[in-house]
Amino acid sequence: MASCLHRFVTVFLGLGILVASLSGCSKNVITMDRLADIHRGMSPDQVAAALEDRVPKTVLTLQEAAASVAVYDMVTGSTTVTTTTYVAGVNGGPGTVQTRTMPVETTEPYFLLYRDEALLYWGFLDEYGRDEDPEVRELRDQIAETYQEYVDEQARRRRRGQGAL
Repeated sequence: MASCLHRFVTVFLGLGILVASLSGCSKNVITMDRLADIHRGMSPDQVAAALEDRVPKTVLTLQEAAASVAVYDMVTGSTTVTTTTYVAGVNGGPGTVQTRTMPVETTEPYFLLYRDEALLYWGFLDEYGRDEDPEVRELRDQIAETYQEYVDEQARRRRRGQGAL
């Protein structure tokens, strides 16, 4: 009985750590309703306050355009993750199957473009290419290229075991 209880506690703690790690990633996650209070011309500090001090997952520097882009994860939907664990019985007795279902948010990168410390544009990458402002449209490819370099570097670091920055 003690062994079964130990296994259950181990599985329960493992799931707790998983949930904590998933919720710990939410510091750079924003939702559409958070964008209601931002507008063109705001400083990065004003935007941070409007986004309830969410921290971008990275800030890209666009050298050619003398601009910067704060990248957040925007919630675009949700799904559920189900885990099933078998806990063996004690002394050959019957085991138990434990199933847990957790909601998980799905996200996409969301880009806030600043020039001269003033918010110029914000949106998903494909929206940059459709904007009326030719300056914003022209920056779309540079943002995409710079962001891809960031993603590739993060993947290289994970492969080398250095984790994300």
